[in-house]
Amino acid sequence: MVEVTIEKNLSYCQFKELIPDLVSIYQRAYENLPEYRDDSYCKIAAYFSWLWKGDPEGFLVVFEGNKPVGLLGMHANWRERKEYLAEIHELVVDPQFQGRGVGKKLIEEAIQIALSRGRKKIELWVGEKNRKAQEFYLHNGFQEKEQRGIWIRMIEELDL
Repeated sequence: MVEVTIEKNLSYCQFKELIPDLVSIYQRAYENLPEYRDDSYCKIAAYFSWLWKGDPEGFLVVFEGNKPVGLLGMHANWRERKEYLAEIHELVVDPQFQGRGVGKKLIEEAIQIALSRGRKKIELWVGEKNRKAQEFYLHNGFQEKEQRGIWIRMIEELDL
């Protein structure tokens, strides 16, 4: 496991300064999965801004020293039908740091945030061809619930 720190509650100025690095991580991580990514720098930056504005506490950035190596964007007040849950919209780790515990630390922190908000479930959608990510989520307690088009919904029931 690599020695990293997780930053949450980034100010908007801190977040804005990180956007170029975060977009670069995203682009490298999805390089071999073109059907699940956007190629436009502006669209990716806008997506990250939407994630941060929707739940700043749920926007987590992992650093090795002062270098960002991964991020997780979650809305812990997501409403699905009549239920509130934590929805992970993005979890991406620099390919050089994958398999070294970074993603696991992000999931663990996301679960703690979800629990602190009284959420009973945490969910995400993963691409059907992204087997590596599916295996990661299964290994970390998520279960496949349904598929819609090219996306698979995975949920972890949380113990309050």
